[in-house]
Amino acid sequence: MSLMICLLLLSGCWDKSELNEIAIALAIGIDLIDDEYVVTAQVIVPSELSQNGGTGNSQITMLKAKDKSVLGAINKVTEASPRAIYPGHLQILVFGETLAREKGIVETVDSFTRNWEVRSDFFIAVAKDTNAEEILKVQTPLEIAPIHMFYSIQQTAQNSGKSVRISLIEIAQELEKVGKQPVLAKVELKGDTKKGASKQNLEGINPEAHLNMSGLSVFKKDKLVGWLEQEDTVNFNIITNHLKSTVDTVSCPKEGNIELRINKAKSKLKGNVINGQPKIDMNIKLSGNINAIACDIDLQDENIIKELETNYEKQLKASMLKTIKKLQDEHHSDIFGFGRTIYENDPKGWNKIKDQWTEELFAELEVIIEVEATIKNTGITNNSLLGNVKD
Repeated sequence: MSLMICLLLLSGCWDKSELNEIAIALAIGIDLIDDEYVVTAQVIVPSELSQNGGTGNSQITMLKAKDKSVLGAINKVTEASPRAIYPGHLQILVFGETLAREKGIVETVDSFTRNWEVRSDFFIAVAKDTNAEEILKVQTPLEIAPIHMFYSIQQTAQNSGKSVRISLIEIAQELEKVGKQPVLAKVELKGDTKKGASKQNLEGINPEAHLNMSGLSVFKKDKLVGWLEQEDTVNFNIITNHLKSTVDTVSCPKEGNIELRINKAKSKLKGNVINGQPKIDMNIKLSGNINAIACDIDLQDENIIKELETNYEKQLKASMLKTIKKLQDEHHSDIFGFGRTIYENDPKGWNKIKDQWTEELFAELEVIIEVEATIKNTGITNNSLLGNVKD
């Protein structure tokens, strides 16, 4: 872990004397408690990174302050530290759920975008069912919490499509877009939350508490309105052209299923307004390979492959419609940018309906989905081993 932190420091241009004057923040949490902003900063302990190996204590420490404004709380954190808080190596910014729901995030986002020391490539997440401070307290194996969360979001989004990588500049842009609502990553604290903050959490093979980074948080304007779980998050990434890779299962013709690795997905949206009613046409093309087989089929039969593709097309279409319906009925939030698609394709039609879009017409929107799936590779064996294993 010391090596990872040192590598972060090497990416800057600070000399020895300057490093002695600053406290490098790796994570910042923003909460709302008793109508005040509470800022928690997780900073590196320089003495624990020394060539002598330090004392064996934690390499990071927590600083906390509160104020009526975000900027005021951040300034108080700096005042409470013997060194100036430097945010240039920030890895993660976490919003507590209460803050995100009640106050919204726009004040914090605006404050951070105006700080010239802040780089915009850190990720932002919302803590589900808890506050940001509790998330940052968790002792995580392999990496400290800020680095753990950064790479967990990155890997989960990249390899499974079950999270989203949203940076500061991206959320600032999302908040200003016409016809699209923002999303952020979701972080949950699982297990024994009391033990999660102690060294006990690192002493066993299975930690008593851990952080889960799958799913996403749904916003309406700048306020949190709900959550999406893994399947819905994958569908969101497909629809918005952010999916890099994911694994899914599809039913075999008779019984059992096959696991697919989807490694290419392309979504095309068209929108217009006809007689005052908005409509979206969506075309999804995906391709992938067979990862695993749990049924007895002949993969050399082209008809079998075609049937698997058709089954997956029907399955994905139904799943996507279910996700869209959830956003329409439960969250009333157009995170897919359907309104923006109409705005770009039919600006005159959009101008006629834009005032009714968020509160009325999005919930009634008709979405027509076409899915085209292609299985490109069946693996190194043509047929399933099931049914062929000898006694």
